Amino acid sequence: MQKKSRFGEQIWVIDRCPDGGPAAWAKQEWLSAFETQKMAIRQINHWTQSEGETVLVVGEITDGRVQRLLQLNRIEVEMRPEGVIYQWCSTGNGSALVVAGTDGRGLMYALLELAERLNADGRRALEDIENLIEFPDTAIRGVDRFIMGHLDDEWFHSEDFWHYYLRRIASCRFNRFVL
Repeated sequence: MQKKSRFGEQIWVIDRCPDGGPAAWAKQEWLSAFETQKMAIRQINHWTQSEGETVLVVGEITDGRVQRLLQLNRIEVEMRPEGVIYQWCSTGNGSALVVAGTDGRGLMYALLELAERLNADGRRALEDIENLIEFPDTAIRGVDRFIMGHLDDEWFHSEDFWHYYLRRIASCRFNRFVL
């Protein structure tokens, strides 16, 4: 017998992502993962508007709704850079999975990881998320790329290469690139 999904047929989403910055790009990757998995999402403004048992709340920890859910559930988070937060919270009439970051980069990392999990495991990825609050051990995590001569022209001038390469660097949580 298959376990019933907490989220029901459609995923109720409270999207509190900022319109700009690194999280905006990651949000598109995350939404694309839902689309690829043919998972229907419905955007709402508050968890009381959900017709489902569980809602997905996404945003930076400085957002009022994200803060409120974490405070109601007595979850304290240090305000350190690039923090990634996955927390199951009670909403009073159901539950919420909070996917957040302590800043734009942290939210970007959380969304990219969630997109990767969704692409790999589909709906089950949401069910399997465990509570997690993590911060990088190293503030600067970088990659150096060298150009050695004419043999590097093909990749260096390829727009497709750069889109792929920079996407991989961000997904792997590198925060500095030197060419």
